[in-house]
Amino acid sequence: SRWEEVQDCVGYQAHMAGLFGLPTRFIMLNDACAAPTFSVGEPGPNANIPREIQVANESMARNHPSGPTPLSKHLRQMRKFIINISPMLQREGKTITVVLATEGLPTDEHGNHNPAIVQQFVADLRALEGLPVWVVIRLCTDDEKVFDFYNTTDAQLKLPYDVLDDFFGEAMEVYLRNPWLTYGLPLHRFREMGLRVNVLDKIDEQALSLLELRDLCFLLFGPPQPLPDPTVDMQGFFNAIQSLMSREKQQWNPITKTVTPWIDLNRLYRTYVAPSAPVPPSQQPHQYATPPPPPQTYYSQPQQTNQHHPGATFSHSQRPPQ
Repeated sequence: SRWEEVQDCVGYQAHMAGLFGLPTRFIMLNDACAAPTFSVGEPGPNANIPREIQVANESMARNHPSGPTPLSKHLRQMRKFIINISPMLQREGKTITVVLATEGLPTDEHGNHNPAIVQQFVADLRALEGLPVWVVIRLCTDDEKVFDFYNTTDAQLKLPYDVLDDFFGEAMEVYLRNPWLTYGLPLHRFREMGLRVNVLDKIDEQALSLLELRDLCFLLFGPPQPLPDPTVDMQGFFNAIQSLMSREKQQWNPITKTVTPWIDLNRLYRTYVAPSAPVPPSQQPHQYATPPPPPQTYYSQPQQTNQHHPGATFSHSQRPPQ
């Protein structure tokens, strides 16, 4: 279900917060929820990350879909919090990532939705402009009206802002624009947590340029030395990518429902070099060992649900990319 999808997302982000020491606060959108607020990795004398992760998972297990979507109320509270710590964030070169996980349009505390409430929500988002903040809207719905609303809101803001579908929905968006790329779960999780890398913002919006392709490969493979410039040495670039991929595990591909390499070199070559030609024989990809299939709990296609869930919002601080 969609709520299980949110539970899985929060569980992963809680684990990552503990692993990387990212102070993260989780806030249920409805105060009536069991354990409406919990955190992982926040400093303090009683900090206990393993216990905090356990509490996060138990809190999500105790909650169930219900209630309205009072997003504006929480945005105003978060704005006050961010303003209070902005001097520290700016001094340390950090930002706050605010992730709103929801399936619905903004409402008030009573579940009312009308133009005035929408205007207030947009105004509260706009009030974050100029602060060291990055906003991710993680949608948990198949309702096109909801998608259209949040995507349209993006055009009204001068604010770092991204709208994400679920793993399968985003994979399809990426496939339609960059079909040579396997949209693996690690990429989706990084985008969910608000990792600010320009090329990740573009993979579902446009076909990548050659230099953006190089940036993505550097992110995926972390080579020990710079990759060749594909605008100057395409052959050298393909050689380097082939060598790097030979060391990588294949990823579950939600489009083909199989495990595939991060990059389909034949399709990449046809996209950027010769539309009807395969990769030259010397550049054919290595054969990869097939790893075990991924956990079925996440990868089973979510079923549509008409239930409202309380949603979750979480934030953490991060350094901007160099």
